Amino acid sequence: MGKYLFSLILISLLLGACKRDKCKNIICDNGGTCIEGTCECLVGWTGETCSETDLASETVVEIPIIFHIIHNGESIGQGSNIHQDTIIKQLSLLNRNYRNSLGLSYGLDMNVQFRLATQDTNGTTLAEAGINRIYRPETQHVGEGALFSETWIYDSMWDLDQYVNVWVAVMEDEFSWGTLPYTMESNPLVGLSQVPNVFLDAVPAYTEGLIIHQAHLFTEDAAILTHEMGHYLGLKHSFDDEGCDTEDDDHCEDTPLYDRSAYNILLHNFNRVGCDGTIFAADNYMDYYRRKNLRFTENQKSRIRHVVAFSPHRGTLRSSFRSNQKKPWVGTLPPKPKIQSCQQLSCVKHHAKCLH
Repeated sequence: MGKYLFSLILISLLLGACKRDKCKNIICDNGGTCIEGTCECLVGWTGETCSETDLASETVVEIPIIFHIIHNGESIGQGSNIHQDTIIKQLSLLNRNYRNSLGLSYGLDMNVQFRLATQDTNGTTLAEAGINRIYRPETQHVGEGALFSETWIYDSMWDLDQYVNVWVAVMEDEFSWGTLPYTMESNPLVGLSQVPNVFLDAVPAYTEGLIIHQAHLFTEDAAILTHEMGHYLGLKHSFDDEGCDTEDDDHCEDTPLYDRSAYNILLHNFNRVGCDGTIFAADNYMDYYRRKNLRFTENQKSRIRHVVAFSPHRGTLRSSFRSNQKKPWVGTLPPKPKIQSCQQLSCVKHHAKCLH
């Protein structure tokens, strides 16, 4: 009997050893997850514990989007209460632009693609993928980017670590807007405001996302949505508003800087004269006025890769590993996120004056 009991104990110990947790003593940094003793890292990180940067990674980052359709009580598909089909078409064009899915010789695959959110913040399946409809009594909404400061807009914002928030509304000034991201003190990026690392674990201090003038969702190339999403992912305009101030350019050496104030769509074609005197054809999504062969550049791709890897409310979009740790902001608030804009049809190929 004693020998039998000893055998059972020995077998139990051996089985326990075989089933030991291989991840028990492994800590994966920067949101990595241990699977069978090996750290699986988020985009932007590599190494045994996900502690080394990997900005050159060609891994495709997939980002969920929620479109907040602000309407005045119309039936779906009427007036400001636009139909989901319009959103689906624009999303397809947005992905075409960011992935260069047409294989254009002048294009570039940014390895970023977007999908319609299928669940809300509580995990409930959405009746319409990617759509959250919001009734407001106003028929038009305040412009100049002021809508970002409205309390009801902030309250309608979904978890920034899991979604890109896009508000669609009829804007008084016919502008669309995008907030530029912050950058962390531990992983700064020139041209973006820095915040301390504790910002990652704080409740968002401000509204962040895109505000799209409703008419801008009926273009045939989604150039405006692409442009504003570029801002959200860290890209600035590829020009200077008044002059050639290289200290406030887009920090991309492969996008020629030029003086936007010198141009008028009625007098100029696709060509620009750069601040260095070089003549070039305008072809960038982050430009204004007439453009052709719209594309992104390698330097712009590098900036976006940095943002989706490290920026708060951008770098954790593939994972909600911080979502349950949010705490109220303590101390001096950071500066409000900077915003950049584009007016009706002015970021499309053949239309007139765009104001900043």
